[in-house]
Amino acid sequence: MASPSINDCLTQLQSNLGAELVSNFAKKVYGYRHIDGKLASMVSLSHLGTTPANQTTGSRSRSYEFGAILLVNHDGTAAQLESAEQTINDLENAIYDTLEGTKNHLWLKVVFDRASVKPPSPAEFPGARYGEVYFRLVLKDIKR
Repeated sequence: MASPSINDCLTQLQSNLGAELVSNFAKKVYGYRHIDGKLASMVSLSHLGTTPANQTTGSRSRSYEFGAILLVNHDGTAAQLESAEQTINDLENAIYDTLEGTKNHLWLKVVFDRASVKPPSPAEFPGARYGEVYFRLVLKDIKR
Protein backbone atom coordinates (compact mmCIF):
# COMPACT_ATOMS: atom_id res chain seq x y z
CA MET A 1 0.00 0.00 0.00
CA ALA A 2 1.14 3.52 -0.75
CA SER A 3 -0.14 7.03 -0.17
CA PRO A 4 -1.41 9.33 -2.93
CA SER A 5 1.20 11.63 -4.40
CA ILE A 6 1.54 15.28 -3.47
CA ASN A 7 0.82 16.22 -7.08
CA ASP A 8 -2.34 14.10 -7.21
CA CYS A 9 -3.60 15.87 -4.10
CA LEU A 10 -2.70 19.32 -5.47
CA THR A 11 -4.57 18.56 -8.69
CA GLN A 12 -7.65 17.42 -6.76
CA LEU A 13 -7.51 20.45 -4.43
CA GLN A 14 -7.19 22.81 -7.38
CA SER A 15 -10.18 21.16 -9.03
CA ASN A 16 -12.33 21.20 -5.89
CA LEU A 17 -11.49 24.78 -4.93
CA GLY A 18 -11.49 26.05 -8.49
CA ALA A 19 -15.02 24.82 -9.05
CA GLU A 20 -16.26 26.73 -6.01
CA LEU A 21 -14.03 29.78 -5.81
CA VAL A 22 -13.64 30.78 -9.47
CA SER A 23 -17.37 30.94 -10.04
CA ASN A 24 -17.87 33.11 -6.96
CA PHE A 25 -14.78 34.93 -5.65
CA ALA A 26 -11.40 34.23 -7.27
CA LYS A 27 -10.39 34.81 -10.86
CA LYS A 28 -7.95 31.88 -10.72
CA VAL A 29 -6.86 29.03 -8.45
CA TYR A 30 -3.26 28.01 -9.07
CA GLY A 31 -1.96 24.55 -8.15
CA TYR A 32 1.49 25.94 -7.43
CA ARG A 33 3.16 28.84 -5.59
CA HIS A 34 2.35 31.99 -7.48
CA ILE A 35 1.18 35.53 -6.79
CA ASP A 36 -0.51 37.30 -9.66
CA GLY A 37 -0.80 41.02 -9.01
CA LYS A 38 -2.74 41.58 -12.23
CA LEU A 39 -5.84 39.55 -11.32
CA ALA A 40 -8.57 41.06 -9.18
CA SER A 41 -8.33 38.04 -6.85
CA MET A 42 -6.54 34.72 -6.81
CA VAL A 43 -5.68 31.67 -4.70
CA SER A 44 -2.41 29.77 -4.89
CA LEU A 45 -2.07 26.29 -3.36
CA SER A 46 1.25 24.98 -2.11
CA HIS A 47 2.49 21.81 -0.41
CA LEU A 48 4.32 22.85 2.77
CA GLY A 49 5.48 19.51 4.12
CA THR A 50 4.72 15.87 4.86
CA THR A 51 4.15 14.01 8.11
CA PRO A 52 5.12 10.33 7.81
CA ALA A 53 2.64 7.56 8.56
CA ASN A 54 2.04 6.76 12.25
CA GLN A 55 3.22 10.22 13.34
CA THR A 56 -0.07 12.10 13.12
CA THR A 57 -2.19 12.13 16.26
CA GLY A 58 -5.24 9.93 15.83
CA SER A 59 -4.17 8.49 12.48
CA ARG A 60 -1.83 5.88 11.09
CA SER A 61 -1.84 7.53 7.67
CA ARG A 62 0.64 9.91 6.10
CA SER A 63 -0.51 13.51 5.92
CA TYR A 64 0.33 16.49 3.73
CA GLU A 65 0.38 20.07 4.94
CA PHE A 66 -0.89 22.68 2.48
CA GLY A 67 -1.20 26.41 2.39
CA ALA A 68 -3.56 28.52 0.34
CA ILE A 69 -2.28 32.00 -0.46
CA LEU A 70 -5.08 34.52 -0.99
CA LEU A 71 -4.56 37.80 -2.82
CA VAL A 72 -7.16 40.46 -3.62
CA ASN A 73 -6.12 43.64 -5.42
CA HIS A 74 -7.54 47.10 -4.71
CA ASP A 75 -6.95 50.68 -5.88
CA GLY A 76 -6.42 52.14 -2.40
CA THR A 77 -9.78 53.90 -2.09
CA ALA A 78 -11.82 53.27 1.03
CA ALA A 79 -14.51 51.46 -0.96
CA GLN A 80 -11.96 49.19 -2.67
CA LEU A 81 -10.13 48.48 0.61
CA GLU A 82 -13.39 47.43 2.21
CA SER A 83 -14.33 45.34 -0.82
CA ALA A 84 -10.90 43.65 -0.84
CA GLU A 85 -11.19 42.85 2.87
CA GLN A 86 -14.64 41.36 2.36
CA THR A 87 -13.49 39.35 -0.66
CA ILE A 88 -10.52 37.89 1.19
CA ASN A 89 -12.86 36.92 4.04
CA ASP A 90 -15.24 35.35 1.50
CA LEU A 91 -12.35 33.39 -0.04
CA GLU A 92 -11.30 32.09 3.37
CA ASN A 93 -14.86 31.08 4.27
CA ALA A 94 -15.30 29.36 0.91
CA ILE A 95 -12.10 27.34 1.41
CA TYR A 96 -13.37 26.11 4.78
CA ASP A 97 -16.85 25.44 3.41
CA THR A 98 -15.50 23.57 0.39
CA LEU A 99 -12.96 21.40 2.19
CA GLU A 100 -14.27 20.85 5.73
CA GLY A 101 -15.65 17.37 6.11
CA THR A 102 -14.60 16.25 2.64
CA LYS A 103 -13.08 12.91 1.84
CA ASN A 104 -12.49 11.24 -1.49
CA HIS A 105 -10.33 8.63 -3.18
CA LEU A 106 -7.15 10.43 -2.01
CA TRP A 107 -7.76 11.61 1.54
CA LEU A 108 -9.71 10.57 4.61
CA LYS A 109 -10.23 14.07 5.95
CA VAL A 110 -9.15 17.68 5.86
CA VAL A 111 -7.96 19.17 9.14
CA PHE A 112 -7.72 22.91 9.80
CA ASP A 113 -5.47 22.93 12.85
CA ARG A 114 -3.62 26.22 12.40
CA ALA A 115 -5.04 29.70 12.46
CA SER A 116 -5.24 31.54 9.18
CA VAL A 117 -3.19 34.72 8.94
CA LYS A 118 -3.57 38.04 7.16
CA PRO A 119 -0.13 39.65 7.35
CA PRO A 120 0.78 42.87 5.57
CA SER A 121 0.84 42.46 1.81
CA PRO A 122 4.19 41.76 0.17
CA ALA A 123 6.11 44.96 -0.64
CA GLU A 124 5.89 44.25 -4.37
CA PHE A 125 2.06 44.20 -4.14
CA PRO A 126 1.16 47.35 -2.19
CA GLY A 127 -2.31 47.47 -3.76
CA ALA A 128 -3.33 44.06 -2.47
CA ARG A 129 -4.86 42.38 0.56
CA TYR A 130 -3.04 39.16 1.44
CA GLY A 131 -3.90 36.09 3.52
CA GLU A 132 -2.91 32.49 4.14
CA VAL A 133 -5.05 29.48 5.11
CA TYR A 134 -3.35 26.29 6.33
CA PHE A 135 -4.74 22.77 6.34
CA ARG A 136 -3.71 19.13 6.45
CA LEU A 137 -4.89 16.26 4.28
CA VAL A 138 -4.94 12.93 6.12
CA LEU A 139 -4.34 10.47 3.32
CA LYS A 140 -5.80 7.13 2.37
CA ASP A 141 -3.55 4.23 1.57
CA ILE A 142 -4.08 3.24 -2.03
CA LYS A 143 -2.99 0.27 -4.12
CA ARG A 144 -0.52 1.09 -6.86
